[in-house]
Amino acid sequence: MPLLKKNNPEEPDNRVRYTSYLRNKLQKLGIDKSYRIEEKSKLIHLSEIVYEYFRCFFVHEGDSRDHDIYEVQIDYTGVSFKFGGGVLMDRVNEKIKVRADWLIDILFKIAENSIPETD
Repeated sequence: MPLLKKNNPEEPDNRVRYTSYLRNKLQKLGIDKSYRIEEKSKLIHLSEIVYEYFRCFFVHEGDSRDHDIYEVQIDYTGVSFKFGGGVLMDRVNEKIKVRADWLIDILFKIAENSIPETD
């Protein structure tokens, strides 16, 4: 049984299972942030951003999300991150950029702590 379904078997919606699980794990890591997505005109929690703008694009479309045309994009070089952290608000261009190495590190920590050890 997949990890998310095992964690919340009564929830039929995959998106809800994924984002609630990820939100809970991010909060335990001290990451409980929302960012304004201009195309939606609202604040969206990082768990929703990961699901909608990264997970779905990587899994279903094979898209690296590194093009400047995206409202939310991933930065594989880290050059634009002068202030540290994993998310840069580009207010001039109304975009957010997420550092790939930061996101991978966070998701790896979550996965590592979520998979039960076997003998």
